Parts: sequence; structure tokens; C-alpha cells
Amino acid sequence: MSKVSAHRHVTWAKHVTLGCLIASLCVTAGCSARATGDEDIVAVSRGNKPASHPRNTSSEPGTLDTVTGSEEPNLEPSDTAAAGSGGSNAPQKTADAGSGTNNDAAAEEDTKDPEKDPSVGGALDVPRETVLFWVDAVSSRVWRANADGGTDRRLLAGALSIAAPDGITVDLTDGFVYWTNMGTPVGGAGVGSLQRMRLDDETIETVIPVGTTSTPKQINIDNQARQLYWSDRDSMVWRSELDGSEPEVILSRHNIVQPAGMGLDVAKRQMYITDRASGRLYRVGFDMPEGATPENRPDVELLVVYSNPLRDAMPLNIALDLSERRLYWTDRQRGVIYTMNMDIPAGSTPQDRTDIKVILDGLVDPVGIALDDVTKRLYFTELSGRVSRVNLDGSNPEVILQMGAASGIALAHLPE
Repeated sequence: MSKVSAHRHVTWAKHVTLGCLIASLCVTAGCSARATGDEDIVAVSRGNKPASHPRNTSSEPGTLDTVTGSEEPNLEPSDTAAAGSGGSNAPQKTADAGSGTNNDAAAEEDTKDPEKDPSVGGALDVPRETVLFWVDAVSSRVWRANADGGTDRRLLAGALSIAAPDGITVDLTDGFVYWTNMGTPVGGAGVGSLQRMRLDDETIETVIPVGTTSTPKQINIDNQARQLYWSDRDSMVWRSELDGSEPEVILSRHNIVQPAGMGLDVAKRQMYITDRASGRLYRVGFDMPEGATPENRPDVELLVVYSNPLRDAMPLNIALDLSERRLYWTDRQRGVIYTMNMDIPAGSTPQDRTDIKVILDGLVDPVGIALDDVTKRLYFTELSGRVSRVNLDGSNPEVILQMGAASGIALAHLPE
């Protein structure tokens, strides 16, 4: 397959301009129209939260009732229209994995080896600052903030630069943040794209331009092979080089209607996928079996089948705890974060698993989820605008901040 140009096109700018103008009107009016033609993204009014997901205000474990961050809706930098604008007072930090500290020997000793520690899957410097990166799908913006209380909030990209971002991930090795764009408000085949930004100078590059992927969702990086993986709601899973070259479909159909969430087990070379339309979770290998095609792979393994999936379930984004072999995912329709073993317990089937547990419920359209391997906490987003965290056992849930329509989220330990 031919390489994909990394340059923006004039037509892309036109699409994005239209998309952001319409999305901005929806946010201003508080409307509930589909911002992208994708039913994942709804402008949720703060004053009218869906009755199907009431917020449980009790203090019992498994409920979200502690607000630690500001709930002001207008916390954006003054120059919100400038691509990559972080505000004139925003401090710059580098995410290059090899930067470390002045004590290079100590940094090298503390750096985890992905070959020995499968929870890493790539370069990781000595943790210095835990930073969250997330996207606002309706107003088309990419943000970052300190994970401890939502301080140092900065707008990285927005307005005319992107259109309906959904998934996001961070590459510490080369110092990039990547995100998927679902496309323009009118939707349609081939309107999605992938972009990335350098963390040291906030320069935006388009790596998968409009015309290749359809509706890209969650995105991840194989840091050993240095490749991108992303799900596409149009019944596909894609892979490419980090610069967007050599894009290829590695999984298609197999009764998978709308792939949404994706998690990578780099050590075992396996990916986990949610189907938001059928209420199922799957596992499949990175490598195409000999003689197989994306449509007839024999290694697609069904892990979970919901009951009455089309009525009350919508599994979305995935986070993996590879050291404990556990999988976590959000269910937007049920307002729940679930967990289960990555492997089906002996004697169980995808239809009757008893190891599926509720971590947190009573949420309002939860979408993004990220696991901090250091503190063993989950960070997650809701389209109602909340960015929150909770311990892996469901205890101590707290809201870090609230703004916009938070969707995909990623976490990184950036060196000083």
C-alpha cells in the first residue's frame, strides 16, 4: 500500500473550518445534536444530565462524589483559535525519554526495560511529573494538565487545527502526542485523520490525512516495533508507521460492527478491541496469520458477550494492567467502568463469565480511560466534561476538573 503524505491539504482545512464552526455553535447553544455524525459525541448540557445515568452522591465506594478541581467552564487560554497555542505564560516541557536529569547514570538505572517489563512497552524515563492529555470532542480541542488536581492547564491545539478528536496517546521516546480526528460534522467515508504534536515546541503535523481512514477512535503505540494502531468505527482496525507511512487494515468485519476501544499487549503481540454496536470484546494478534486476510483471520477471539447489548450497553475505551493481567473499560450507555481478567477463566465462556466486576457506576457518558502503572489509579473522562480518577478497587473517586466534552485521555510521566 502506498505511503501517506504527512502534509495538510487545502481541502482538509476547509473541512475542519466547517466542522469547528458547527461544533462551536452546538456548544454555545447547549444543543444535543450529533457533532460529527457519530453518536459517541453529544453536547451534554451540564444542567440537564441524562436521567438514565443519575449521579450517586453518597459517600459509599464505587460512587463519584468528591470534586477537587474547578468546575468553571471557561478556563481556556485567551487565544483559543491559534493552533498549538498554549498561552504566553505556559511553561514548556520536553517528553524526550532520554532527557532524564543531570545524573545520567541514575536515570539509566531507573529506566524500565520494555523487554523485561511488559507494562511499559516502550521507553520510560524516571517519573517526574504525571501529566494528563485529553481531547474535547465537541469543541475540537486538545488539552494537557497536571494529573494531581488539574493544575497547569494548557490548550495545545484547537479551533481550525482539528475536527472532532476522539482518541489520544503519548510517545515518550520521540516526544509526540498523537490523536485521532473523526472528521467533519457531516461525517461520511474517509473523512477521518490522525495528527501529532511535538511536546517541546507544539508543532502540529498530519500523519494520516483525510481520505484514508473513516472514523478513527482509540489510538495506541507499539513502542517496540514503533508503530501506530487505531480502531476505525467503519468495521476496521488499522496500523501504520509513526509518521503515517504504510497504513494498512489488519482487521475487518468478523461480525465486528463498530470497533471503538483498543488496548495493546506489546509483549504478547495482542490487541484488545471493543465493539460498541454489538456489546462485545475481542482479542486478536498483531501479526497476520499465514494465508489470512483482514476479513478471514482465524485468530480473532471473542472474550465477552453482553446480555441485550443493543438495548443497554456501549463498551468504549480500554486500559490494560499488564502486570496484573486485567482489562478495564468504559461503558457509555450504562455509565459504568468495568474490569475483568484479560484471559477467560477456566470453565467459563464469553457469555457466562463471572469475573466481570463494576469499578464505578452512576457516571454520565464515560468514554476515555487511562491507567497509571505507578500509582495504580484509573483516570477517565465523561462527555459531561468531567475528568476524574479512582483507585483500581473503586475507592476514593474524585473529580480533577470539569470543562467541555471530555473524550479520549492519555497519561504520561514526563521527565523534568
